[in-house]
Amino acid sequence: MKKEPGSFILIFALAFTALCSGVFLSVVYAGTKPMIQANQAAAIRKAIFQVLPEATSFEIYEVKEGKMVHYEDPEGKMPDGQAIYRGMGKDNTPVGYAVPNKGAGFQDDIKLIFGYQPQIETIVGMRVLESRETPGLGDKIEKDADFVANFDQLVVKPTVVANKKGKRTELNQVDTISGATISSMAVIKIINNSITDFGPVIHDFMESDGEKDTKGGE
Repeated sequence: MKKEPGSFILIFALAFTALCSGVFLSVVYAGTKPMIQANQAAAIRKAIFQVLPEATSFEIYEVKEGKMVHYEDPEGKMPDGQAIYRGMGKDNTPVGYAVPNKGAGFQDDIKLIFGYQPQIETIVGMRVLESRETPGLGDKIEKDADFVANFDQLVVKPTVVANKKGKRTELNQVDTISGATISSMAVIKIINNSITDFGPVIHDFMESDGEKDTKGGE
């Protein structure tokens, strides 16, 4: 009768296989990481011009200790931390700020970016950067043109609030998507949190940079 391998040999074989798999995946990830980062950077660049339609170029800032710090990378990489992008118009004057952020959705985190004009406390565009929401339902937050259009001229004060579809009567209201209320509310929550967290940061930056800001009294 053929002798079966001992438990030690089986454990060793499993451990060796797991080690080889881990090394292989690490090598593959290291090889594809630059491509992934380049694709993500390209997606963000495209989205910035979508949410700030008047922008022809933009400046990159990283939020550090509650302040916007100018960011440059010789290889064109985007910041790893929280970034804010200042859109510049044809005459090289600021036309708004693009703010990326994320928050919990129905399935997983939703990553989005929105254009913000702080002088009038208004959002002028929104795009979903990454979402794993339910196909045909929650993923409508990026595919439903009517929902996305809610954010083309959306006042953020006193706060952004949700309404049933077709019931919007105020400029700070968003018509939610039927069958995707949780995902719709998640987008609204991300935006409200972003305005709370980064609105003051942007206004402080504008004041220090000499940019006209109605809240600053200029």
